[in-house]
Amino acid sequence: FRVFEIGTRGAAEAMVEALLERGVFVRKPLAPPIDGFIRVTVGTVAERAAFAQIFSEALAHIREKAAS
Repeated sequence: FRVFEIGTRGAAEAMVEALLERGVFVRKPLAPPIDGFIRVTVGTVAERAAFAQIFSEALAHIREKAAS
């Protein structure tokens, strides 16, 4: 598995929601100071490539929402 620092707890929760909307389930630690992270478990090379694309889209989405 991999852990990604998203930023604040709110940003991590927004990322979890954005990924779920795209059919990707990830976990998010609840306790500070790691509540701004998400945990991802991805298997094959193809799955990692698909996740990278979806993650990029989700990140752009939450950044766009934050800017508006």
